[in-house]
Amino acid sequence: MTAEIEGFITYSARQRGIVPDIALRVARSEGGVDDYALRGTFATGSSWWSFQLHYGGIGYLYLGTVAGMGNGFTKLTGWLPGEEAAWKDSIRYALNRAKASGWGAWYGAAHVGVAQWEGIDTNHEWDANAETWDYERRGTRALVYNPAQPPERQVQDWTCSIRSTQWVLKSLGIEVPIGDLQDQMVPTYVTPELGLLDGSGHGLAEVLRWHLPKDWHSRVQVFERIDWGNLWERSGKGPFALGLHGAYHWINVAAPQADGSLISPNPAPKYPAAAPIGDVLTLDEMTTYGPVSAVWVDASSITTLPPDATPPPDPADPYAPWRATVGSGLLEMMEQDNTLPAQHVSTWLPLDVTPSDIEVCAGQNGIQYQWQLTTGRGFRYAPVAS
Repeated sequence: MTAEIEGFITYSARQRGIVPDIALRVARSEGGVDDYALRGTFATGSSWWSFQLHYGGIGYLYLGTVAGMGNGFTKLTGWLPGEEAAWKDSIRYALNRAKASGWGAWYGAAHVGVAQWEGIDTNHEWDANAETWDYERRGTRALVYNPAQPPERQVQDWTCSIRSTQWVLKSLGIEVPIGDLQDQMVPTYVTPELGLLDGSGHGLAEVLRWHLPKDWHSRVQVFERIDWGNLWERSGKGPFALGLHGAYHWINVAAPQADGSLISPNPAPKYPAAAPIGDVLTLDEMTTYGPVSAVWVDASSITTLPPDATPPPDPADPYAPWRATVGSGLLEMMEQDNTLPAQHVSTWLPLDVTPSDIEVCAGQNGIQYQWQLTTGRGFRYAPVAS
């Protein structure tokens, strides 16, 4: 791995007229050359890859409050923060920035005494569009739409839009832990006091595009107002998040039924209390609780599982049932201890405060596992013998 990363940095630096030894000194002082996607966690956000592209700010508030190079990298490429497969593109992106602006954006450069323009030949001709990047070779990610994806139930009374967004992603096979998603959406798109801030659905569409492959962005469509006919025509051809303005509530629409109703996974099936909608939506209910907005992901050209299908669990991954509800750091510690989670979902501390500082989950071995988001470190607390 080390030789591969060093070799690619050397090759890419020479292409751009940058002295390879200087580029390697900066990389070793940042994310290093021994890991494809090493993560650095800071109060301002998180950084990944050899040149530590930083994420924070709008769209990444769940990581930190200060935007960085990573924000622009993902906007250009569609790679998600920390994707291991993005390591080559992250190097290309970083060296293009260094070629254009010098090393000033990297604290690691100053730390090892590399000056702003050291080792960079500004007269060397380089066309930043001359090479094909990995993200351009990816093609369409093989997503499968599963209309039988179980509903995502809300715990807090203001999070229906967050749970609806999570259901859309999970129905396409994209697992995003609810804690991460809530931290991403609050307070930019959702607040405890007001719920979803933009009832048209445009904010939800932005969040979905952050998590979908770049070549799927055009598939995300917003209907500021949608009628039953248009909803029925598209149902079953991709997941819907549906905003019922008369009920101040967001649900999902999965597929049509033979009786003329729609399968509608509902974060709060007993709401509204006077006439609960449940997990099936009828024309009368839509009329009663309208007007209606919608966000739809067009999956009509990909494989769609029948509504009664459930993808089989991966027998090689005993932690699969918890991948979307327990953080990867906690699961890695439990795997090291050869135990499984004892909870269906992690506990986030402080309670009802975003962003959270600590994730906690009990293991079936009796140990409490804790992940500090502020430090990026995990801890184990064994029970005290009585």
